[in-house]
Parts: sequence; structure tokens; C-alpha cells
Amino acid sequence: TICHKDTTSIWANIISPGNGGPYTYTWTNGVTTLSTNVVGFYPSQPNTYTVIISDGCSIPNAVAISTVYVHPLPNGYFTSDFVQGCPPLKVWFRGISDSAIVYQWEFGNGETGSGQSITSEYTAVGTYSVKMTMINQYGCVKDTAAANYITVHPNPTADFVLDKYETTIFDPTFYATNLSIGANQYEWDFGAPDQPNNTTTFANPIHTYVYAGEYNVTLVAINEYGCADRSTQKVIIHPDYLLYIPNAFTPDGNGINDVFQPKALGVLETPYKMEIYDRWGELVFESENFNEGWNGQIKGKMQMAKNDVYVYRIIVTDMKNNKHIYTGHVTLLGSSNK
Repeated sequence: TICHKDTTSIWANIISPGNGGPYTYTWTNGVTTLSTNVVGFYPSQPNTYTVIISDGCSIPNAVAISTVYVHPLPNGYFTSDFVQGCPPLKVWFRGISDSAIVYQWEFGNGETGSGQSITSEYTAVGTYSVKMTMINQYGCVKDTAAANYITVHPNPTADFVLDKYETTIFDPTFYATNLSIGANQYEWDFGAPDQPNNTTTFANPIHTYVYAGEYNVTLVAINEYGCADRSTQKVIIHPDYLLYIPNAFTPDGNGINDVFQPKALGVLETPYKMEIYDRWGELVFESENFNEGWNGQIKGKMQMAKNDVYVYRIIVTDMKNNKHIYTGHVTLLGSSNK
């Protein structure tokens, strides 16, 4: 018994020696030696081979018949979830066969394995040939192979520098220089999703932060194969503050300089307090709303204050929760109550 396309040898075995020979052998396949090599073919079976043996004297000649049974080879193929990708590339393979009971694999990356379903990981750039060997219940073996079946593409290298890494809220703009290698697409994330323009695809972007804090700037560099690499760097923006307090205003209703109100950067809107006193120490206005200024009206009255010099007391809190108290003078001009 052999497998399809296997070769086996058949020997003539003389039981009764006759006159002792010499003997001649004639096989049905034309061979005239003691043995013959035959190849089995499935499904053409059984394969019967006859040999006629003569000692040149005995009549009739001896006849022997040998039957070779041939089993089929397993048929099949394999599939995978990926045939190309970026390192490390993990590929799942599955053998498909109508009769195989054993699957053996060579993945081309130095790894081997067995099983109908199996995975292998490719870590180096290159192409790899894959071979699957199937064995059926008769022990018949068949290989199926695919040359250059797996392709592993190179990864790019993501890298960048910034013009600075630590600053204050008064200088919150950063300039990025892209130093990536082997990439043609870029995705930036400046680590501030609650602020405008947090992401961009420009190669060398400029970004301005709105608030103080620590932020992770991340660059993802992508090449033509879709392979990606990322680089992340931290920037720190220290809170700082600036307060401008005007020294005069003209609440005459012309839309220009009608309200006395401080302008600030880097301060908290709460807690906040502004008090306005006249020259006799009477409180004429107060507010705890940072966005509310004094329009010249006396608090609690539908009456404009007179043209005069007033004293303000303003309390603000910076981003570090430090309290700052300012006192000074502001001149009211152009009042309707003269």
C-alpha cells in the first residue's frame, strides 16, 4: 500500500527453483530484472503487476501477480487574516482540507508549528514564504506553499523638537519642527481637547494654548504603507497674570470708554471683588462679577455719580490661587450729573 505518486519496489520471489536457473524475468511494465519500481496513481487502482519467470527449461513458465493499493493525497490550502503589514505583524493562519488530520507549518521567519489554526509573528522587515504540510489518515503527505506570501513593511520614525518646553501663559505659542524619517503623513495632538485647534495634520505646526498647565504633545508619523510611529514630549505653561486698571472713564453713552473695568490675563474670574468709594468714603459701587464694570451709576440709585476722582479697591486671584489687592484712583469725566 502506497500513497498517490509514491514509488515502491516489487520483487519476484521464487518458491520452487526448477532447474536452478539462470532465470529470466519479464514484467508487464517491460522491466526484465528481479525487481521493478512502480509509481502508484490514485484513483487508478488496484494497480496489478505481473512477472513471468523462466528458467529456460520448465514448462509452463512461472507467473506471479502483485497488487499495489494506492491511497489519495490530502487536498487543501491555507488562508490568513493578513498578507502584509507593519512590524510586529501577528498573522493568524488556517489550513483548509477535506481529509487532512495533521497540519505542519513553516512560516519563513524561523518559526514552525502544528495545528489547523495557528499564529506567527513577524518582527523584521522583508518578505516571507509559507509552507503547510498536510497528512491524512493513511499517512499520505502533501505540501502546499506560497512564495513571498507575507510582506512586512518598515515603520517610520517619529521625532520633533519645539522652540521651548517651559513658558508662561503670556507666551503660550509653540513652534514645532518635524524631524520624522520615512513618513509622509502627520497627526499632531497637543493634549488640550478642550481648547481650540488641538489637532492638526500640518508637518510643522504652530500651536497656541489658552490656559496654563502641563500638556503632552504627541506626533504620529505615518508612511505610505500605513505604518506608524509616535513621539510624545511634555510642555509646561506656568500661570502668570497681568492686570490693567484704567485711571479714567467717560460714561457719556457714546460707546467709547463708558465703563470702568479692569482687564486681566491669567486670573480667575472667581473669587473677585471690585469696590468704588467717593471722596467721603461712601461705597458707590461694588461687584463680584469679573465681567461687570462700573458704568458711573451710584449703587442702589438710578442716578449717575458726579464728575470727580474716586477710589477703587480691586481683589483678584491668579492661577496659582494667590490673592492680589489693588487700590488707586479713577477719574469720572463727562457725567450727566455735574
